[in-house]
Parts: sequence; structure tokens; C-alpha cells
Amino acid sequence: MRGKELTVVEALKVRVVPESSCDHLLEFLRLYRDAVQMVANRIWSLNERLSKKKLHELFY
Repeated sequence: MRGKELTVVEALKVRVVPESSCDHLLEFLRLYRDAVQMVANRIWSLNERLSKKKLHELFY
């Protein structure tokens, strides 16, 4: 990865969300954000270069 910058892209598809379920969607998005942040913090704290394979193992 020399000379390249690591970029993380996330996408979430939602077809139709009834008005009454907005609270559920917001709660899901908060939980998802927190989970991704927890993984990112863990990887950041390792202080080592990781292969794509190792990153995949850490995420899943």
C-alpha cells in the first residue's frame, strides 16, 4: 500500500421506511455506526501494517 491512501466507503440501501419506524431506523444506524467505530478503533490501536487478509479477519 505504499503511496496509496486507505479509503473506507460505506453504503446503506433502504427501500421504503414507514414514518412510524423512523426511531427503529435511527437506532439501527446508531448501532451500526458504533460497531464500525469499535472495529476502526481496534485496528488503529494495533500500530502495525495489516494485510487485506488480516483486515478481513478482524472485520469478520
